[in-house]
Amino acid sequence: MKKYNTPSVSVRTIIMNDKDEFLMVKERKGYYSLPGGYCEINESLKEAAIRECLEETGYLVTITKLVAALNINKKDENEYAFFFVGEIIKYVQEHDDEIIDVRYFNKDCLPKLSPVFGKDRLKKVLESMKNNDVLFE
Repeated sequence: MKKYNTPSVSVRTIIMNDKDEFLMVKERKGYYSLPGGYCEINESLKEAAIRECLEETGYLVTITKLVAALNINKKDENEYAFFFVGEIIKYVQEHDDEIIDVRYFNKDCLPKLSPVFGKDRLKKVLESMKNNDVLFE
């Protein structure tokens, strides 16, 4: 049987507070990113976004809309990343130990971001959300 090299699928969630800041997580590698990760087999995009938020932040969220679907080319693989808007329902548990910090940031004062997503891409996604659009790349 022939094996096909297929892209991976990931989800990221934008969670805003009342100060117009968004929640980010700091991974052990030292970079911040939006909460998220790879989808598991037989898991919907929405289920993956909810699970990843819970694992990485400790918050149970509801997913309200899709704001971006991006094709991210990495060195040895291709990834389809879906960005959603989420709202916190409640705090449920401690975040995973792969995450060393969870905090809100303003788009004009960003921390050191994961090189995969970068500041320009994040700003495009946030702009898409602000304009009530869906960004496709």
